[in-house]
Amino acid sequence: MTGIGLLDGVLMPLCITLLNLILPFVFAYIARKEEFESFRTSLVLNTIRTIVLHGLTLGTLMYFWLDEAACRDVECSRCWETNLGEKFYCLVVMDLLITLIITFVAEFVKRMLATYCCKRFVDQPEFHIGRNTLGLIYSQTLCWLGSFFCPLLPVVMTIKLIILFYLRKVFIS
Repeated sequence: MTGIGLLDGVLMPLCITLLNLILPFVFAYIARKEEFESFRTSLVLNTIRTIVLHGLTLGTLMYFWLDEAACRDVECSRCWETNLGEKFYCLVVMDLLITLIITFVAEFVKRMLATYCCKRFVDQPEFHIGRNTLGLIYSQTLCWLGSFFCPLLPVVMTIKLIILFYLRKVFIS
């Protein structure tokens, strides 16, 4: 596998997943610093920012993937739909792995700190409805975009969502 293949195969989904997981926290920090009078305004603005982030990352990925799929060579060794399907699988699996790691580290460590050592300074982990709902919408969008190119993607996505549901249930409760 060449350097470009590695970059396209693993690092691109890794970067997109990390971007989609880290930037909503940055948006929440920015919303706190903006000091809106209404919590609702801050929440709506944060939601719009996150939706635009997810839409732009998926739109950019689809643009580059479809542009790459337009085989300009006479000798195309692989079906472009198969190539695109593999990229969607890689993106979903990378999203699952990074989300598992971040959920485990963030929620588990926060819970241990809040329970055993820093009860005054650290709150118990909470289930953030807005953030998790937007994560579900992003996962559903990935599933809908990729199901044409990889028919088993809805099964993989269902398994991913079941794993994340029970993991969050264990760490939050």
